[in-house]
Amino acid sequence: MFNARIVNKLSQSVSACQTVYPGNEAMIIPSVAQPGGSVSLNVVPSSYWLGTSSQFYVNLAGSSTEQCIWGNDDKPIGNWAPYIFGGGQARDGNTYISVQYNPLYTSMGFKTTDAYNVKIQCTGGKCNFPTGGQCKCEQGVCSVNNGCTVTLPQGASADFVIY
Repeated sequence: MFNARIVNKLSQSVSACQTVYPGNEAMIIPSVAQPGGSVSLNVVPSSYWLGTSSQFYVNLAGSSTEQCIWGNDDKPIGNWAPYIFGGGQARDGNTYISVQYNPLYTSMGFKTTDAYNVKIQCTGGKCNFPTGGQCKCEQGVCSVNNGCTVTLPQGASADFVIY
């Protein structure tokens, strides 16, 4: 679908690791947003395998394709990365994209305030934001408890802005 991308405003690269569906759910499909750059995300259409969505584990600043592996509780990479971005098209034609802090990251005592900030920004068409008109995770707190979702009607597009 490619109606969502990561825009990196940081001075270091950031890797997003897409999970493999169908398959073993390993987060081994990398997309790397270079400093000051952007990268499109592969948000799957509603016709994709069993109507599943795309999930991206988004690593800390300074990451590369090498961090798109299984992590563990002392290595916050891959499935232990600080953020999870989601995206998928529903049968109604709308695309839904989301951001949340990764529960594995926070459950092991990693601090969300040590990660960068993320906001979803509409770049084309009319995006539908949650109550309050924004969707972001900033300074360790998301604008909606436990993360938020933005609706992209057909023709709309949005960025996950990392800053």
